[in-house]
This record gives sequence, structure tokens and C-alpha cells, in this order.
Amino acid sequence: MKNLKSLLLWSVMAASSLVAQSASAESDSRWDGQTERAIKTVRDLDLFELPARSRPATTVREWLSQTLPPQAPVQVTGVRLNSTDAGLEIILQTTSPTQLQAVRSVEDKTVTIEISNAVLSLPNQQAFQADNPTETITATQLEGNRIRVQVVGKTTLQNVTVIAQPNSVSEQPDEDEEEITVTGEQQRGYRVPKASTATRTDTPLRDVPASIQVIPQEVLRDQAINSSSNPLGNAVQNVSGVNNLGLYGGFAQSLRIRGFNVGTFDGSYFRDGIRLFTFGTPETFDLEQIEVLKGPASVLFGEAQPGGIINLVTKKPLRDPRYSLEGSAGSFRSVQVGADFSGPLNPEKTALYRFNGYYSDAGSFRDFVTRERVFLAPVLQFSLGKNTTLTVDAAWSNETRTSDDGFVAIGDGVADLPRNRFIGEPFQNVRINDFSIGYLLNHRFSDQFTLRNSLRVQWVNPERYFPLRDSLDEATGDLSLLRYFAAGEYKTISTQTNLISKFSTGSIEHQLLFGVDYSRQTDKPKFGGFDDYRTINIFNPTYSRLQYPKAELLNFFRDDAIDKVGVYLQDQIELTSNLKLLAGGRFDSYFQKRSTQDLGEPKQEFEQSDSRLSPRFGIVYQPTRSLSLYASYTTSFQASFGTNRNGDGSPFAPEIGQQLEAGIKADLNRNLSATLAFYDLRKKNVTTDDPASSDPNDQVQTGEQRSRGIEFDLVGEIVSGWKVIASYAYTDALVSDDRSGFEDNRLDNTPKNAASLWTTYEMQQGSLRGLGFGLGAYFVGDRFGDLSNTYVLPSYVRADAAIFYQRDNWRAAVNFRNLFNKKYFTGSDEGRLGVYIGDPFTVTGSLSFSF
Repeated sequence: MKNLKSLLLWSVMAASSLVAQSASAESDSRWDGQTERAIKTVRDLDLFELPARSRPATTVREWLSQTLPPQAPVQVTGVRLNSTDAGLEIILQTTSPTQLQAVRSVEDKTVTIEISNAVLSLPNQQAFQADNPTETITATQLEGNRIRVQVVGKTTLQNVTVIAQPNSVSEQPDEDEEEITVTGEQQRGYRVPKASTATRTDTPLRDVPASIQVIPQEVLRDQAINSSSNPLGNAVQNVSGVNNLGLYGGFAQSLRIRGFNVGTFDGSYFRDGIRLFTFGTPETFDLEQIEVLKGPASVLFGEAQPGGIINLVTKKPLRDPRYSLEGSAGSFRSVQVGADFSGPLNPEKTALYRFNGYYSDAGSFRDFVTRERVFLAPVLQFSLGKNTTLTVDAAWSNETRTSDDGFVAIGDGVADLPRNRFIGEPFQNVRINDFSIGYLLNHRFSDQFTLRNSLRVQWVNPERYFPLRDSLDEATGDLSLLRYFAAGEYKTISTQTNLISKFSTGSIEHQLLFGVDYSRQTDKPKFGGFDDYRTINIFNPTYSRLQYPKAELLNFFRDDAIDKVGVYLQDQIELTSNLKLLAGGRFDSYFQKRSTQDLGEPKQEFEQSDSRLSPRFGIVYQPTRSLSLYASYTTSFQASFGTNRNGDGSPFAPEIGQQLEAGIKADLNRNLSATLAFYDLRKKNVTTDDPASSDPNDQVQTGEQRSRGIEFDLVGEIVSGWKVIASYAYTDALVSDDRSGFEDNRLDNTPKNAASLWTTYEMQQGSLRGLGFGLGAYFVGDRFGDLSNTYVLPSYVRADAAIFYQRDNWRAAVNFRNLFNKKYFTGSDEGRLGVYIGDPFTVTGSLSFSF
């Protein structure tokens, strides 16, 4: 191999030399650049580089370093700034034409670019510093012939490009200038200092009077989240107060936050701040980070469950080309291949693109269970002048999964069955086709005013074909099944406009947010079946494998239309540098119309409308820059559809949530932060069965559910190379008021105690540099499987691990889940006929390559 590379390198140099000799003198520099790039291409073929230098060369890179003279550090003799429509250009004037290499990192409102093999030689022999209305720019000398260029935004951060230019053309840029090649993006680590979910503005987390945790893509990568069967559930299990129940029916996301449901059908998932309608598992492959805002959030997001919301922040196009390929394979014949490409579409870099896509195919430790998924997500971004950007994105996924309701409860526990036991029919499955397209228009009128307008249209077509579980004879193990088929068309149009204004009233600083959003959701589901199919014995199952016809089952049709309009106002007030207030309110109005029709029967129609005001208040006091004390009051609402059948027939009022929270946020060092939160959360107007009626369809609204708790989160880098994300939650969640006999019962699927720890260490130097190890532990206490508290899901501890090696532009890893093969149950369907079991010991190997 080394002989082949040497021959290839000499061939490139010889061919380039011959071509250069035949070219005109005017194009010599162009051919020299092509030769240098060709040599770089061959040199980059090396994947391994041993540290020893006293031995003969064994790689092309070593051969080059021994045969070619070392390059002297480039002299930077001046720094100039140039504002363009695409952003800020920082021009480094050099003594000769050159091509510099750099590493870029971005944190908060700061861009840092470290340039290697360069010396700052300014006339006054001092560092460079300049201020303009929007940024502060500095260039300083570091040890080891490195220059650090840093841009700190005062309000926002525009695009930054650094260009090397010979002194001979310093006054008028021309074709000799070279944009500095960024050879890598410095890893941000596990700590993300700011997020937009809590305020819809880019705000440091320490300034937000709420508990918000961010899971960056580095955690998703290190834990091999995207290769798992339940990626979002596994990801948010790193956050305190969030409990991953598993997949409802084997296909639909099911979580609890602070004891309250955050499921597929509850409208608590958002994608880039816009509500996401999902029938299955939300996508994580194209995410930059996952932001979990705990507690009521209706002031900015409209109706939602009081436990919190989850905002999925997608990857954005990059100004510098970047191409990444990855693949993984593991236990139960799981295979996945994916790609992430990004870069400019024109030389001016005013048009950028990004494309994420993958294909996965996997079996399961469960008999007959399989899953297959295709996902594509293209993004285009255009600079429409200096202050305007337009981003257009789309996403399409097509998924087929085996429907799997798991185990069943017997007595006060879970039936003792083999882990692979499948209770159903091999043919049962769920198919989901999901497509969305939208845009985001961002215009900055000035440093004080910014306008954002977004729109998304989403179409979802699910099809469910499987026997429903009806009843269980616990003495014999006979489980009665019903025929069932469901399909439909679901369409959602959402638009949102935000105006952000920054101004002062005397010495008090304000950041005012005014917003309006509108959505229309039309659902056209159709159902069939609900009649007897057969009985299967859970202890000795036999499978008929006879597929009943779908077309004959459809006998019930529904047509829903829901219109929602919200207007909100929020003010982030900085009274002093260490005392901040947050006040806001939202008014929502919604109208629901539903029609239902049984086959052969007349159509039944029902309409309902309501409105709701949702306030929020918060305060943050910072005795030091690294410590924040906060307190807040927040509210939420969730529309209820139906009427009091045993009363006056009046429509149900919205369910409302109210929370008091106080906490402490601390930056323990530059890359490590912790959050401690205390809260009292109540959900009112809970719909319960009417105790005065024997008809289970008769319901009243008198219930209240309460959750109190303490949560702790730690995330970041302890020392260089040692990263951690850890959490602990104590959750006391129960029914505080109810007429159906549930009062004082604990909320289902909510453990009193839960904790998680994931930590990695990567060697930073020496011959083992790039080698790393990961270790994780997840504890979930015992909890009830239903609201009646008739059976218990036992506590468990699951241990995970990983080993990885990354060097230059490639990374290889092996991840181990459930190291000790613990048999455990993640959660239930809130009843006794669906208990979901966790994965056994599994191994996943992955390889990624960037170029």
C-alpha cells in the first residue's frame, strides 16, 4: 500500500509538472495551486499515522515531511475588515501567496477561528482589535505558531469568512486572494450554552427562568442513538424528569415529563419551533440538538400537556463544504447507512444547501418483529441581501414496523414469559408515509428589529393492520383478539410570525417578542373491525397467519377540522446586569368541527369552540456571572373534545396546567454546567368517568392531578476529553382530586426516583490520541402500570458502554446496550394489556467518514 501511494504521489507531481511547463506563464500560479491540492488529496488517503519520527516513513504524510522542506510560518502583516451581502470578511494580509488551514468553533455569540503555521507580525507588534456596531473582532498570537481570530457579536452573529491575501493586492482584492480552508469544526462538547425553545430568542440558558435541557448531536453520536429502534425516547432518557415508556403499539412515541403524558398524539413535539404532527417516532437523524423545556409552555406554543414540550432543532446549511457518510450494523441483523452533505451552491456563498438521508432495516429480539425506514431531508438557504435569509426545507419518511403490544399484566405484576414471546399475528404491521415542506424567512431591519416568518405543510398517511387485544383470562392465559384496520389522511398547515425588538428605557434593557401563529389541521381517519377474531394463549401461542381482508372491515369514518389562532407578547427585561425579568402572555382561540358516520347510518356532526389566556412570569438573579437563581410561574392548556353527557350537555372546558418553579443554575467551569430545580405542577379539569352512571362513556370534568419534585442535571466537560451528562429526579405525582375512585392513586408510568449517567473519555495526546471509552447507567424506580394502581412495573438498572477511535476525518465505534442482559420493562399502554419490554444485550458497530 505504501509503495502504491508513493507511486501515485510521484505520478501526480510529474503530471502536474509537465502540464505546468506547457502552460503559459500567466497561469503558473493556477497550476501550482492544482498541484498542491492534488498532493493534499493523495496525502489525505492515509487513515493511520504512527507517532514515531526516527524510523523510515510508512505513510505518505510521513514521506512528505521527510522529503519536502518544512514550511516556514506565514507572516500576517495586516488585518482588514470588509462587510458584504454574505456577511463579514476578515482579510489577513500576508507576505506571499499562501493557503492557510484553520479550525472553526462557535459558542453563544462568538466565532473562533484558529489558524495554524502563522505568525502575527503587525507594524506595532500588538494584537489586532476592532469594534463596529454589531461585533468586536480580535486577532491574537498563540503558542505554537497559531493565530486566533475571534468575532463576538453584540446582539446577533452574522456569517464570518476569513481570507488570506498577499500584500501586493492588499488595496484591491483580486483572483490571488484565498479563502482560508477550514479543515474541521471543533467539537462543542456536551454543554450547549443557549437555546431558543424557552423564549423563541437565542438566550443563554443561565438567563432563562425555567428548566431547559439540551441534548446535542455529540450525545446522539456517542450513544449510537440514531441506530436504535426508539431514538428520541433513548435520547431524552438523559434528561431528569423524563421517562421513556417505549413505543405504544410498537410504533408510536410514548414519554412522560414530570408525570404527564408527552405522546405521539398529544401535540407536544415541535420541529424548529413549529408543532409537529407525528404518528410514529419523530426523526433524529438530521438534528443539531434536542431541547426539552419542562413545565407548562402554552405562552409561546399554544396547547400542550403541562409536563413540557420537546423541540427538535434541525441541522442548517454550512458555508464551507462538508460531506459525511456513515454506516452501522448490529444485533438482530440491524443495518443502517446514511449521508450528510452540505456546502455552497455558488462562489459567492449566497446559496447554501444541506442534505440528510438514510436507510435502515432491522429485525428484533422479539419473534416476527421487523422495521424498515427511509428518510430524506433536503434544505436550501438563500441570502437575499445583507440582512435577509430564506431557508426552504422538506422532509420525507416512509416506515413499516411490526405492531407489537408487548407483554400483559397478571395479578399485581407482569406475566412471566420469554423475552422473545410475541403475542399477536406475524402479519400485523403499521405503515406510515410522512412528508412536510416549509420555509423560514428572517429579515433584520436593524440591530434593534428582526422579523421571522415561517410556514410548514405536512401530510401523514398511516395504515394500521393488526388484531386488537380485548380481554385476558388471567387464570388460563387466553387472550381474546378483535379484528382491526385503520387508515386515513392527516394534513396540517402551520404558520408563525415573530417580531423581535431590542430597546432601552433609561438604564433598563428590553427584548420584546410579539408573535402570531395559526394552524389548521384536517383529519380524515377511517376504521374497521372491532369484531371477534380469535383467542391466543400467551403461555403456548399458536399463530393462524390468516390475514383477514382489509376492505371488508371499514365501517366507521370521521372528518375533523381544527383551527387555532394564537397571539402572544413577551418581554425579557434586564433591570441590571445581574437581575432579569421575564413576563409574557398569550391568547388562544380555537374552533373544532367533527363529523362521524357509521356505515349505512346518517352523519353525526359536532362543533366546539373556546379561548384561553396563558400568562407567564419569571425572575433571574445572578450574584455572580456563573450562578443564577430563578423562580417562575407558568401555565398551559389542552383542548378537550366532548360534552358532559350526564349533565347539561355543555362542552368540556380545556384542561389547564399551573406550575410554580424555583431553581439554581451554575456554570462550574467554562464547559460544565448544572441545574437544580424544585417545582409544584397541577393539571386541572381532568376528564374522569361519572361515578353516578354505569355507562363508561358518561364523563365529568372535576379531576386534578398533581406533581411535585426535585430535579438535577449535570452536563459538559469536566476536564479536557472527559465529558458527562447526568441527571436525577424525584417525582411525587398523584391524583389529587377525582370522583371515580382514583384519588390519591399514583400517576401511572411515573417512578418516584430515576437517575441517569453517561460519561466518555477520549485520549488527548500520545500514540493513543483519539481512542475513547464510554460508560452509562440508567436507573428507573418501580412504578404502577395503570392509573388504578393494580400492578407494578419493577425497578431496574441498565448499563451501557462504548469504545471508539477517531482520527482526522473518520470515526469508528462499538456500542453496547444492556451490558448485563437485564430483563426490564420500560412502561405500559396505561392499561393491563400492553407492557413494553426493554432490549436485551445488543451490540452496534458504526463507521463514519467526512471529506
